[in-house]
Amino acid sequence: WLVEKNTQLRDFGAAESFAELLIRWVDSNPEAFDSEVRARLFLSYADIAFYRQEFPRARAQYDRIVATPAFRDTVGGKTASIRIAAVDTLTKNYQQAIERLERIAASQDTVSQVGANYQLAVIKFDQEEYDEAGEFLDRVLLLQPDHADAKILKGRLYLKRKKLIEATEIDLGITTAKRIIIPG
Repeated sequence: WLVEKNTQLRDFGAAESFAELLIRWVDSNPEAFDSEVRARLFLSYADIAFYRQEFPRARAQYDRIVATPAFRDTVGGKTASIRIAAVDTLTKNYQQAIERLERIAASQDTVSQVGANYQLAVIKFDQEEYDEAGEFLDRVLLLQPDHADAKILKGRLYLKRKKLIEATEIDLGITTAKRIIIPG
């Protein structure tokens, strides 16, 4: 959490220091941490390079996560695969990103489908293929109706299509209205 927050605040030095300290700690006793925790830690570390726009470094770190067998079925491992496609998109390697995302979107995992379809919508929006972008956004919102980024992109899509009324009616919902049930 601390690494992610510092990355979001663009305090990359602090984020990197925390991440490196945590990685050393986890590496000193890997059996004490499950695969999901380790994958998320390495993902957070790779995200620092991504947000610094050091795309080759970010890509290499995401590739390392995806290539690690212990991370294959974790949320962190699946997210790393989607982030590779995001790097490809930002570096204009659209075909490579599309091929990866189509494979991910065909999976049975809903989280992966949401991430892949959203990234496909971003690519199609960047390529000014607005009808296809809209179709991918519809898939995202069908799977996850409260996906704020998809709703924002849908608003931008409405603006591009000159549907000004629809663009002003995007309901992001209230994030504090989400129900949280704590057992016990």
